[in-house]
Amino acid sequence: MSTVCYYIQDRGTSYRGLANRDNSCQLWTSQYPHPHKHTPQAYPRAGLERNYCRNPDGKDRPWCYLNNPLIRWMYCEEVFACDAPPTRCFYAVDKGRSYAGQTNR
Repeated sequence: MSTVCYYIQDRGTSYRGLANRDNSCQLWTSQYPHPHKHTPQAYPRAGLERNYCRNPDGKDRPWCYLNNPLIRWMYCEEVFACDAPPTRCFYAVDKGRSYAGQTNR
């Protein structure tokens, strides 16, 4: 099983899971539709494989360039924080994994 969450303390720079925004991420080796400098050669320790969500430059959390020419990049919502504090709310982003409330239906 691949990693499905990232660590808050490193903002996901160590994340090596297979999330790719339902395959809408641009390949890290591709310069189309968005030219960029985040290549596997430029960031050899960032795990820039295929089109998986990564954080090579220390943004807030894992992200990727998109195949959509109108949107350059986006954070990967399907990758949630492993060490986020439990919550009493249900968040669709992490499919309720962080829920720590009392409701049991």
